[in-house]
This record gives sequence, structure tokens and C-alpha cells, in this order.
Amino acid sequence: MTSFSSIFKELTKSKLRLVRRLALLQIVVGVLLGFWALLKMAFQGESKSYMLTAFITITPLFDLAYLFLSSRKNEQVYASQTWRLAPIKNSALLFANLGSAIIDGIFLVILQIVMIVIAGLPVIITNEFWQTTFKNFGSIGEGKLW
Repeated sequence: MTSFSSIFKELTKSKLRLVRRLALLQIVVGVLLGFWALLKMAFQGESKSYMLTAFITITPLFDLAYLFLSSRKNEQVYASQTWRLAPIKNSALLFANLGSAIIDGIFLVILQIVMIVIAGLPVIITNEFWQTTFKNFGSIGEGKLW
């Protein structure tokens, strides 16, 4: 019998390629949208949050794309005769396939958080951001947010 870990590892590798492609596409789209917003709003005022806004805006779209593409890949594994030839129980194949999709989804979310933090660095390093943040957290502690 083939071990669960070897099947899980192979399924994770195949879905990790999907995650890398989506992350690369998200970087390209985020940068393009950020520069587009920068050029569109260049004469209306200065703000440093163009890239951050672009990445936050497109992140849910890429999450939905991952869910769709991952479910398609899962169905291909279930319908594939090649994966059925592996000497493993059907339940183990099911759990390995589902587990690899969840692990790769978590990896995509971690990559997106890193992208958002990097895109938000120009905003985070400003003094007015921290003043507003501390003011709002003080309001939360006092119960005066609304």
C-alpha cells in the first residue's frame, strides 16, 4: 500500500503550482491596478495607499479563484483513473486531496497577508497613520468608537 503522506505530498505539490501562479498573477494585477489608480488620481491629491488599496481590493477575487480552481483540481483527482491505480484506500485519497487543498489555501492566505503588508509599508511608516491608529484604539478602550 502507498502511504498517506506520499499521496498527500504529491497532491500538495500539484496544488502548490496553482497557488504560485495565482500569487504571481495577483502581484501583477495589484501592481497594475495600483499604478493605474496612481496615474488616475495624481492630480487630485497625494496619497500613499494606492498599492495597499489595490491589493486589498483584489484579494477576495483571488481567494474565490483559488476555491474554484482547487475544486476543479479535486474533481479531476477523484475522476482520474491514474490516481485510482495507486494502492491506497479511497477514504485516504479523499482526505489527502481535501487536506492538500486546505493546506495550500492557508499558504495562499499567508502569501496574501505578506503582499498586503509589503504594499502597505508606505502607509504604515507615516506618523499620521500611527496617530490615527492609537486614537482609534483609545476610543475602543473607552467605548467611544461610535
